Amino acid sequence: MKMQTRQPTSLDPCSIEKVLRQERGLQPLCKKAEQIQCANHILAHLLSPPLQQHCQVANYENTTLTVRTNSAVWATQLRYQQRVILDALQQHPFFKLITDLKIRIYLPETSPPPRQRRTLQMTRSTSELIKNSADAVTHPDLKAALQRLSNNKKSS
Repeated sequence: MKMQTRQPTSLDPCSIEKVLRQERGLQPLCKKAEQIQCANHILAHLLSPPLQQHCQVANYENTTLTVRTNSAVWATQLRYQQRVILDALQQHPFFKLITDLKIRIYLPETSPPPRQRRTLQMTRSTSELIKNSADAVTHPDLKAALQRLSNNKKSS
């Protein structure tokens, strides 16, 4: 029995890398991503291990390389090493034209702590006062709300 082979279509799966390389509009983006990745690799070899964990290349444009860090302390350490970093990057063919190193601080986004609901407890006398007010009210919705509120009394 002979197996039939079918012709590949545009719907067939292929690697993301292949798609990115074939799409003309994405080729400059891929090239820039490779350059940033390469610059990150070079930067990682130049920095001490503690500093490596807090710094990465954010952008490469014209003659400027932008490095981001997560605190002013690490930004200061980068500034001390700026000349060494630039000299090392300029040894690489991709980065011969780099003359400026921008250091930016990007604080990690933190979500605010969840708000804790305060549970208020009312005394028996307050509950009775609200219940008496409910008895005197003629509006049905307000009367019902006050009665529900008066039932939330403290058990002591």
